[in-house]
Amino acid sequence: MTHVLPPLVVIGLLVLIWQMLGSRPGAALPPPTKVVQDTGS
Repeated sequence: MTHVLPPLVVIGLLVLIWQMLGSRPGAALPPPTKVVQDTGS
């Protein structure tokens, strides 16, 4: 568990930052929620 948790925390933080930056108007990349939503349809 000690080998798995730190990378998951880092990945979670990166996705959170991506979400925050991608949700701003005029963002160069879409937020991850939009990417997942578009991939599912």
